[in-house]
Amino acid sequence: MAESLSDTLRDAAAALMTLPESALLSAFNDILRKLFPGLHVESAAIKDGAGSQTPVFQTVLSTEPISGGVANADDVICAVYVCEMLDESKLGEAFDRIAEVKSLKRKPPKKAAETTVIVGMIAATRFSGSLSKLADQVKTLTAGLPHNRHADMISVLSRGVIGYSIRFSGDRSLMERLPAQDEQRKWASPTLTHLVSTSTTLYALNKFVYYVNGQVAFVAPDKTIPEALAILEGVTMLQNILATYQETLSGKLVEIEEVAPIEQPPYTVESDKGELLLRLYYQSWQDGGIIHSEGKLPLEGLLPLMQVGSTMIFRPAPDRQVSAVLPMTFDDFKKAVEQIQTRCNLIVKIPQPKFTVGQVLGEGTSAPFVARLWQGLPNMRDIIIADPSVKAQFDAMYQAVLGDLTTLRRIGKETIDLWKNHAANVASGKIARPKGKLIEVDDLIHERLNHGIEIIVATVYGALKQVQFITKLLGIETGFMHQEPSKFEAGVIALEANDPALSDYLREARRWMNPVADLRNAFEHGFYIAPQIGYDRTGNGGIKAIETPIMGIPLTHFIPTLVSRANRYVEDVLMWCYRCTAPFPITEIPINQRDPSKPERFRFAFNPEEPSWIIIYSDDEFDRV
Repeated sequence: MAESLSDTLRDAAAALMTLPESALLSAFNDILRKLFPGLHVESAAIKDGAGSQTPVFQTVLSTEPISGGVANADDVICAVYVCEMLDESKLGEAFDRIAEVKSLKRKPPKKAAETTVIVGMIAATRFSGSLSKLADQVKTLTAGLPHNRHADMISVLSRGVIGYSIRFSGDRSLMERLPAQDEQRKWASPTLTHLVSTSTTLYALNKFVYYVNGQVAFVAPDKTIPEALAILEGVTMLQNILATYQETLSGKLVEIEEVAPIEQPPYTVESDKGELLLRLYYQSWQDGGIIHSEGKLPLEGLLPLMQVGSTMIFRPAPDRQVSAVLPMTFDDFKKAVEQIQTRCNLIVKIPQPKFTVGQVLGEGTSAPFVARLWQGLPNMRDIIIADPSVKAQFDAMYQAVLGDLTTLRRIGKETIDLWKNHAANVASGKIARPKGKLIEVDDLIHERLNHGIEIIVATVYGALKQVQFITKLLGIETGFMHQEPSKFEAGVIALEANDPALSDYLREARRWMNPVADLRNAFEHGFYIAPQIGYDRTGNGGIKAIETPIMGIPLTHFIPTLVSRANRYVEDVLMWCYRCTAPFPITEIPINQRDPSKPERFRFAFNPEEPSWIIIYSDDEFDRV
């Protein structure tokens, strides 16, 4: 059986790592010549039409022959700094050279969709530290450097790769970032840029070749290139986000700690006949904000009416539009939206969040979920929060959390019912039967079951991430719960000085929240291997379905446990934030003293003899607490 291209590149990388630096470059360039036979691959300096010339790059990929060791900048696709051991000194030298080659003047592209950027890359066989350490050095070198001068990818064969990915805020999937053009734009991009790493000791060369392959396909589509998917066969798709950047109005990338939430609820734009045409959302950004829209009405037709500046529009999905970064605050946005109906016959509305207590998934206020999360917490906020604008912000964010928790409750029940019905049909012989040494099953639910689990995990993650913004609004910082271990530890230690009870609670909650975040990332990046449903014969000749484990826990236990933990976290943490600012102490009503028609858990303690509630972590079931 012929070896796959992916395996060939893996083996080539292993061979490169055994070579001394004197032999490394020749072998490396030979690999690229075989992969890209239509290109000229040599060590060369690069010179532009104005006479500027770079030092020699170890590897240059050019569409035209290279004469006298000097390549024409207009013909160069990629310039690579190659070494055996990448240390801090060589990394700095490589960045200087790449910044220099990216500053060369090139002929403008013939078409708007084309690029004239030279890709700048670094390839090494070894690095003395971890990828995280390398990323820290990259962040130091790029601080203050225009993003169109950055190295596009660093490939260390013994460690993995570091590069950049982008995504639109609100989207889950990461996209490979194309090299930034050397141009003066009149708009700033609304995409988030991520410095990412892929840890792989086998396939770093595959990732390198895949990136080069994509650039060759884009710049020189007439050249012969390998089949893209064959390069990445078997290569991990997991990318670890090391830093996040937003673009300023002046075009600079600025690192941010966290992405501001999209403001809720949206403004709605309706026709004069009441037809919903568009939902408009605001999100804070560097130097201003961006506008998200959902619906069929073109956003570019409204922006001139709003008089907000740039009318540049991006379409990450058929029914979604995003503006470029605009010099506007949330208050500016509200005023601008209200201008729409003064300049045309469209109607603009802003719905007020309403906590309607009634039937939630067929449950009334006698259900603890409804009484405590839909009624108890919102009702107490009337006394806790006096400022109407703060109350409106709380309502909008809490409504989003409630929506997630309600979805979680519904999807959780549907997923368990799907499994139980399947198991019952298998046991009854309705859909499963022995067939020789095999077991024949008619109705396979594997994909539906795992889709339900994916939604559950993503919904839990979304609800818990949103809680940090509510606690911040209430005066307590908990954003570190969703950050890397060192930042979590620093945050929880800082909190411990003033609030040891909450600090202890969050340490315990982190133990289960981290694996959930990891599972969500596994689903999102496509490297989750879903457990298959097993089937076995019973002693009486029948068939039984073997319950699917999730994170080592049986499905019918995993889902209720996760739902309960999410409900408890929201209630416990937000009620504790209430307690820290409430004008009266808050007490926990004993479970046997709660009103069966409305079993709320907390109330204000007007009697000084009533004990003040203290937050303590436990995994006791939500309905039994």
